[in-house]
Amino acid sequence: MSSVEPASKRELADHFSTDRITHLYALADLDEPYWSASTWYRRDGLYVGIVSAGSDWETGYAMTTDRVDEALALMVEVGEGLDPGVWITGPAGLEAAFAGVSDVDPKGFHHRMILRHPDRLMDDDGCRPLGSDDLSAISELIDAAPGAVFFQASMLDGGCWLGVFEADRLVAMAGTHVVSDHWGVAAIGGVLTHPDHRGRGLAARTTSAVALRLRDRVDLIGLNVAADNRVAVRLYERLGFVAAIDFEEIELR
Repeated sequence: MSSVEPASKRELADHFSTDRITHLYALADLDEPYWSASTWYRRDGLYVGIVSAGSDWETGYAMTTDRVDEALALMVEVGEGLDPGVWITGPAGLEAAFAGVSDVDPKGFHHRMILRHPDRLMDDDGCRPLGSDDLSAISELIDAAPGAVFFQASMLDGGCWLGVFEADRLVAMAGTHVVSDHWGVAAIGGVLTHPDHRGRGLAARTTSAVALRLRDRVDLIGLNVAADNRVAVRLYERLGFVAAIDFEEIELR
């Protein structure tokens, strides 16, 4: 890997800032706790990274809209030797790039949606802020729908999480996977409704509540959604989100 060099925070910030929508997550990853635990690489003006928030979780990042084949080749080179279970995000062609190099589980295509019409957001009546004291309630909700959302307790620190409780039981929630006041970006995630309480508009309420609060903090709010999840895509469109870019995800086996 002699042709690959480590990338500095300054050059990454300069690069990512030229396309904040594509690199929304990467900009937030320049903050702690991600920066110190991650490693970024460059080659000929292309950048990829192994992003981590601790020893128990890491992901590969190869998002780009330019020189896609070269960026994917760099990601394959950097990603050799990563442990099974690591997810990698990149442009279309990611699965094909790793074919014959690593055994992968394709996770399909996703939309990056951006809030363009905040006037469509709903009132957030009935949503309550969530914090570390609510971890047991959050865990109980996630256990009711295993694998439906990605959540780490550290996301509560400095993030924006809200939920709906009924009879002291958390039945719906939404929050932020990343939020950076410094870079002015946030990504909504962890949108989840208990299976017994779906069909009542709780996902729209909690997502709107988070977005309304984020508007006072940042100027770019986005989220990721599986392209084939038409129910979720339509929900976010009703709330004023617009699909901006598509990308692919894989999991190493």
